[in-house]
Amino acid sequence: MKTPPGKDARRTVHAFIGVLACSRLPFIQFVWGQSQSSFIASIIAMFTFWGGVTKRLNLDNLKAGVIKADIHDPVLNRSLSEAADHYHFFIDPCRVASPTEKGKVERMVQTAREVYRQLSALYPEESLEKLSLRAQDWCRDVYGATVHGTIGVPPLQAFTELEKPALQPLPESPFKLTQWGSAKVHPDQYIRFQGRFYSLPARYIGQTVQVRRDGKMIDIFFQEPVIRSYTIPSGHRAYLSADFPETTRGMMDGSYASYLIRKGEAQLGADVATLLKQVLDVPANQNARRALGILDRLNKHKGGWGNVSLIGCGRVSMEDQSQACHKQSSYKHKHRTDPTISPRERAPVFPDFTPLHSLRTPLNVPSMGLYLSVWGCSSWPPSPPGRPDAGPYSQGGALKCRLLRTSPPVPG
Repeated sequence: MKTPPGKDARRTVHAFIGVLACSRLPFIQFVWGQSQSSFIASIIAMFTFWGGVTKRLNLDNLKAGVIKADIHDPVLNRSLSEAADHYHFFIDPCRVASPTEKGKVERMVQTAREVYRQLSALYPEESLEKLSLRAQDWCRDVYGATVHGTIGVPPLQAFTELEKPALQPLPESPFKLTQWGSAKVHPDQYIRFQGRFYSLPARYIGQTVQVRRDGKMIDIFFQEPVIRSYTIPSGHRAYLSADFPETTRGMMDGSYASYLIRKGEAQLGADVATLLKQVLDVPANQNARRALGILDRLNKHKGGWGNVSLIGCGRVSMEDQSQACHKQSSYKHKHRTDPTISPRERAPVFPDFTPLHSLRTPLNVPSMGLYLSVWGCSSWPPSPPGRPDAGPYSQGGALKCRLLRTSPPVPG
């Protein structure tokens, strides 16, 4: 365990270990994780340390290197395959649950753990990169100079005399590290890759595409050809307007947006269907995730009251929230027992709320501090000021709904 620079929490340190089969000269590098970029960077550092490239690389079946293990036809990580093509080595994954096939490396695991403990105790303030350099010096100067019990000579001597002349030379141009992944095109025509969303034409809905990140560029592949390229956006979404239909009718008839509206009406009532129709205006697929967020939030808070009755939406100040909670607290018992009070009168109505039926199409309300005045949802905050034991109210309230953002995303 070690604390990363600028962090408070301690994290687990991993060790990348490589051992040459003939000379037994090891390579150790300490890393923070086992991502594909970290794994490939360690392989490159290992070849650089040895000053050459082996013709074959026998590796464990970790996901950063092997996507699907198979003794005859393993599916390799595409980034690792590109590195193998660049450095001209053959990838030979070990059989699953067969530690004896990589016994030379397994034997070094305990040694690498002890090396890290000693170095971190001697140099507690040094970064993980500097500790790795010290570990590599130990591999060459200490372990490499000690007579090995199996081969009978020091590993460094065997490496210099026998193994190094047999290594392939390092390539002249450095390897450009890329990151690969697969993603499914969702009904809203977006894929998700590394926390961001990228749009594709509707004909790819339901298909699985391959995504490559090369620096600040994203390339999307389908059956090998590149079908779309994006620069990584500063926000969370990148799209082309040409991917989406121009008319609402085309999206509402038998489409995913139409399905969401029917689902909202069946689960929560006609008011929610009206709200979704306004959110899912042109182009509907771009707002599909917002509609899903609204449905998720309303379903989460509806409790056992069934349909949700929406009164309006708008900005809510903290003073208005406090007054609404006090009003609910004062009339809580009366609301439950007086049948003459309609459900819409039980929910708090704030001064600057816009009635639902008066909303413009497409829906145009402030994106920050947005609340829905609802009946049938638990109120927010869950308890009024001064009444921490009151618990959530089921009569109605102002549902905090930051998922309802109507400003269009910035094109990538």
